[in-house]
Amino acid sequence: MKGYLLTVFRVDFSCASKAIVSTSLPWTGAISATPPLDFLDPTIHLAIPHDSTTAEDSESLCETFRACEDFLRFFRRLRELERCALDAPYTLSPDAIPKRINYFTPGTQLYTILTMLPDYDHGIRDIRFIDEYTCMACLFFLAIALHDCYLNSTSLDPYMEWLSVEIRKMNPSTNPSITSVLWLFLNNGGYPPNYRGDTGARCWIVSRMVRVAKRLEWKRHGTIWDRLRQVLIDFIVTQQECALGCDQIDADTLAARQRKRLLHVQDDASPSSSSSSPEYFWNEAQMREDILNFSLSSITTRDVGDETTNIPVFT
Repeated sequence: MKGYLLTVFRVDFSCASKAIVSTSLPWTGAISATPPLDFLDPTIHLAIPHDSTTAEDSESLCETFRACEDFLRFFRRLRELERCALDAPYTLSPDAIPKRINYFTPGTQLYTILTMLPDYDHGIRDIRFIDEYTCMACLFFLAIALHDCYLNSTSLDPYMEWLSVEIRKMNPSTNPSITSVLWLFLNNGGYPPNYRGDTGARCWIVSRMVRVAKRLEWKRHGTIWDRLRQVLIDFIVTQQECALGCDQIDADTLAARQRKRLLHVQDDASPSSSSSSPEYFWNEAQMREDILNFSLSSITTRDVGDETTNIPVFT
């Protein structure tokens, strides 16, 4: 009889900024260190002098540091996958074929819900950020789904269609709440009802990403939080505008791909970006300090897989 090993994932979508302190990979028992997604690295360690903090504080710092590095690596990885999708082979089809639907463009319900949160609370912070956190969770669900599609050379369109249809079912005349949209993701672990799903990995990694994002809530007068949200939105907009993952495209889509490819080339050539310190979205060193909430006393270089990144090591 074959034995089965159960992986338990702890998930938190609470709006409290410190709802869960621990950010470590929640493996239980004698489970392999193989993470559920390719951008996660449970082996990264922050070297801290033993006399500078307690063992408990040291482990907490290491957990936060690993979550921070996974967070930053995710955005680098998603950009790499987007670039590969832009360069993927395609067939140029006549314009006469039925036009593909863009599910994430101004005017669509999903786009409006995720980009224009209503201010029915008149700016009250605690109420306002309930919606902000919920929106961020929805955007991360979309980004993780997009990551999987890019990784498997498939289109996100069926996923976007499912969301759009379900939102329209809720209320065809007005936009449902952002909380209602989050429940669509949570009902089957971030997958449509007809998908097999996983053991909770997608929900867990989204909650982990949101916990890291909460650390940026008020940093630099909220500009980092806003930038993070816009980067996630732009990833989805790019996939929809460029029909990434689709084999057949029309002339308009080809033009969109060419424009986006040019932007990638310009970013790569920017003096502020390099293979060791990419700054396509933000200054990574500063972002790391904002997430960890302390200044880095020294920087060393460590190889992580096929990439080299600047990672702080305290000695």
